[in-house]
Amino acid sequence: MTTCWRKLAEPKSLEHPPSLSNSPDPSIHEAEWFAEYFFPMLWWKHDVIPAWSESLERRGLKPTSVGEANLWRGLWRWMSLNPQYKRVDFWDTTTARVPYMFDPPQFGKYMSRNRFNDLTSCFKLRRGSPPPYRDRFWEIRQMQDAFNDHMKACFNAAWAVCLDESMVKWLNEFSPGWMAVGRKPSPFGNEYHTMACAVLHVIFWIEIVEGKDRPPQLGPALHVDPHGKLCALVLRAAECIKGSNRVIGMDSGFGVLSTLPELRKRGLHGTVVLKKKKFWAKGLPGNEILESLRMEEVGTTKVLVGKFKGEKIWIGCQVDSKHTTLIGNTWSTTERTGKKKKRKVGGRLVEFNYCAYQNIWYWIRHAVDDANHNRAHPLPLEDTINTKDWVMRQFTFIDAMCECNAKQAYNYWVRSKQDKPLMTNIEFRHAMMVQLINNPEWKRAQQIGESNFVDQSIPGPPVCKLKHYDKGRGEWDRDLNDYKFPAQEYQKYRCIWTKKCKNKVRTYCACEPELTLCLDCYPDHVLSKKTN
Repeated sequence: MTTCWRKLAEPKSLEHPPSLSNSPDPSIHEAEWFAEYFFPMLWWKHDVIPAWSESLERRGLKPTSVGEANLWRGLWRWMSLNPQYKRVDFWDTTTARVPYMFDPPQFGKYMSRNRFNDLTSCFKLRRGSPPPYRDRFWEIRQMQDAFNDHMKACFNAAWAVCLDESMVKWLNEFSPGWMAVGRKPSPFGNEYHTMACAVLHVIFWIEIVEGKDRPPQLGPALHVDPHGKLCALVLRAAECIKGSNRVIGMDSGFGVLSTLPELRKRGLHGTVVLKKKKFWAKGLPGNEILESLRMEEVGTTKVLVGKFKGEKIWIGCQVDSKHTTLIGNTWSTTERTGKKKKRKVGGRLVEFNYCAYQNIWYWIRHAVDDANHNRAHPLPLEDTINTKDWVMRQFTFIDAMCECNAKQAYNYWVRSKQDKPLMTNIEFRHAMMVQLINNPEWKRAQQIGESNFVDQSIPGPPVCKLKHYDKGRGEWDRDLNDYKFPAQEYQKYRCIWTKKCKNKVRTYCACEPELTLCLDCYPDHVLSKKTN
């Protein structure tokens, strides 16, 4: 068997991360840079923000911006770091201080609670109208493609990758693609097929399992017609790394022999565990192999060599104490490597070594599971964002995965190379939260809003400002050119912008103190001032 060219993971962007510089003491800003490097910002700016703003404007609310949207993401992360509080506690200023407890962070100075709730309820991922046919995955298809394209452009995986599944927790069984997988730690929700780098545990390719909810108008997925569903899935995952001589490790869920020769034709290698479920994989004489090894001693290894679709395949068989392992291979060797394994057989202790392909497969197979564990423990973002919106739950999965990818890459490219302690999930999330809350776009918008900014886009006076009447202050008296004495301390007056408006408020415009205005009529007043 041949040996694969072992290449380490590396960034793929022309602008190398600051970790590759010769700085002896990289600051926390490098972690913030990694958080943005692994998130598809172009899709976020050009697709999500306009769609989100349109959703807000349909409700008569102010459109959002990149800075405000990043602030919203940062506040969610701050909440996840304080799981002992409810969401309303972060805006509550009336709660009495408890001596033995810490007070929750106050979010009011960053964003009002109403604005935060409006952004959450109006969240959208995609602009435009849905297709003429029923496609329940229409809103998240663009997100999935944007993530895959971004990772293909910015990240080079190592020489070995793992193909496995990831679950997104969701309890509504009527949602698109919902399934129950009993063997998973979170058995209910949506399943994604994911591919991760075996060295960094960075997930760089995803595809949601659509099942029967896939609309027939789209036709079969790529590669399904000539190769079948399972082989087509592996080939779609391999599209982003084809021709790179990498090794793809797969568990028995992908255990079909037809994937191995197809991967070889695309310049890749495959390692897959073969198990009998209802039947053996097509072309594999599994029963004959097990019968021939039935009387062999524990630790015995035999290799079956054959051709499948014109490509040579090795089936490595090793006898263990309770089972016989069958692994399909196209690249590794039967050299005994690694630590000795100990088994108790018939009252005696037997020691043996695994073959090279077994040791490598056991190392590869945990990559996706470790990435999922990083995303879910501790303080998972999905548990903090309690939402009934299925689309927002899928975005939370992508956002949390990008955060974990950035943390893994930062530890590998920065901390481990400089012999510094690795950052934990909580430390990295805190650094990312600080960057999102203090992002330069939002700071610039705040500075413009606080200054005497004159809008030059439409000729006219400066933008008006809605103010509240002071305590004990009545409405304006035109005859006396002064304020009336109110009948009550907090007297309300009817909005006088139009006769149809019946709202009673205590707000007025700074440009005309005598003009009592409600929040609904205030935008019309501002527009009339701008356009004279």
